[in-house]
Amino acid sequence: MRAALFPDAIQPLLDLHSLTSITLELFNVGLSLAVSDVDVMAKSWPHLARFSFGGSISTPTLPEVTILIAFAELFPALKELTLHLDVTIVPSGNSIPILSHGLQKLQIGCYDIPKPVLLAQFIDSIFPYIATDSSPWLAGSWEKVLGFVQQFQLNVGLHATTFTLAVEICVARHI
Repeated sequence: MRAALFPDAIQPLLDLHSLTSITLELFNVGLSLAVSDVDVMAKSWPHLARFSFGGSISTPTLPEVTILIAFAELFPALKELTLHLDVTIVPSGNSIPILSHGLQKLQIGCYDIPKPVLLAQFIDSIFPYIATDSSPWLAGSWEKVLGFVQQFQLNVGLHATTFTLAVEICVARHI
């Protein structure tokens, strides 16, 4: 396995500023994604709507789940996101920002989800509009997380997608 830095792996793509969809399937490369890499990508691809980073991921360390906050803050047009993450430590309570990002599809590859409810709360706080419909290829812990996200969405009443409702919900969550 070859070790590489994420910016080196994507360098040829950074000048393609009109990219809206990127799928990186890397094999036999040890590669870690950091928040600084997300910042570089956001500056290069401001209109990115779909980002998928996969392959045979054998990194020294997977990015922590908090990297999702960087994607939410730096990619306002993002609609689909697929990443391999370390979800063993999930922020909770006041350490989770309440964002209203319009991400619609989230897929997280991980080895184990020790706290699916906590992960679902974290995801719902950042991406309240993700689709939670089940897919035949979803199994186990990730499907449980999506089930909990769906419960949170139902409890808050997030079935409407209008901007007015989104503003009202954000205000209600802060009260």
